[in-house]
Amino acid sequence: MGRLKQEAAESLLRLPDLDPDAEAVGIRARLQALSHQSALGDLAAGAVLEDYSASLLTHANPEIVRDCHTVLVAVALDRLQTAATTEPNEVIQKLEKLAMQTPVIDASSLLVMQRAMMILSQYGYTDATARTVEIIRQVASRITDPSLRKLAESIDASSRIAALESMRGAAMSGNPAGLEQWVQEVRRLAAQHPDLGSAQYLAGLNLQLEALGLIDICNATYEVMKDVFAKLEDREPMEVTLSAQTAFLKRQQSVGLAVPHSPASTLQGAAFRWEDFAGKNVVLIYWSIEQPDSLLSVAALEEFTASMQDQVQIVTVNIDRGAEALQRARKLAATMVWPCLSAYPADRADDSDPLVDSLGIISIPAVVIIDRNQKIAGVLLSQERVEEMLRRLVLP
Repeated sequence: MGRLKQEAAESLLRLPDLDPDAEAVGIRARLQALSHQSALGDLAAGAVLEDYSASLLTHANPEIVRDCHTVLVAVALDRLQTAATTEPNEVIQKLEKLAMQTPVIDASSLLVMQRAMMILSQYGYTDATARTVEIIRQVASRITDPSLRKLAESIDASSRIAALESMRGAAMSGNPAGLEQWVQEVRRLAAQHPDLGSAQYLAGLNLQLEALGLIDICNATYEVMKDVFAKLEDREPMEVTLSAQTAFLKRQQSVGLAVPHSPASTLQGAAFRWEDFAGKNVVLIYWSIEQPDSLLSVAALEEFTASMQDQVQIVTVNIDRGAEALQRARKLAATMVWPCLSAYPADRADDSDPLVDSLGIISIPAVVIIDRNQKIAGVLLSQERVEEMLRRLVLP
């Protein structure tokens, strides 16, 4: 999948007269594709990723520069973890340069700082860990966006999640801990740190566990969160919990329901009716112009379903809001071969959408599979789960 995404990004970047927005989409997509390959152990891709990121540090787009600094921090951390170096100095130097991008700092930048703090702590680099915490606090003090500031402040205490992170890693490797152990660690974290940071972390962890199909653990985690956070004067942790659980339950309970109402036309201007796809399995893929990887994953699913063309139809749903974002999305949709719907068209005052809200879509990647009878077969959060379900629905 990583190579396919890389090829798609490079094809985009080779187009003549590429405007700045499209170039930024291509650059970010290539960075993400190379990062994915590097994470899977592709050393050549890792080397290309580092060189490519370094070459873009003087790019005119400050957000591209920020993304490249974020990648270079991750590369330095990988070197430390693979014992290519035993000195944390490179990590600290890269973090300091990333911190200088405060005006355009984003959640990904803050999360790589959090990762650095946890890895340095795990490897016993006390001084480097302390310096990383100092950098995070400095960045937090200069951030004006309230949500990013809260994230930075919550990361300050993220060493609390070491045990759960270890269990998450084991689950992603196919060796999840037992339900009782999960409940014990979730309750420990929530009880010792009953705050917004813990609620946000546990809600995010549950999304990853849901993507792995660990539904019982997700249910138990939400129940523990409600039990602990209901006793707090601060309502924010409980609000985060209830919002995340409500979306989770919508995703689970949507299975078997009729296909939701959709716009009468696509972003490309064509008429759209679910009846036109009767007898086929529809793969509904959500994407955003701000997250190019969510769109490039369509190519991977298109390749996977190539031999199922008579039985599978891909439809995409853009979830961007606002006239400017929709204009950019419409321009990109015009190049697509699949029908593309808009979840939030500019001509509608209602801010909710049945393709999003009723199905519990709160993050991407997300895919809804609709069966031949136009019933929802599943709302899925990972490529692997999508492929598994399509095999069951299509293959004998």
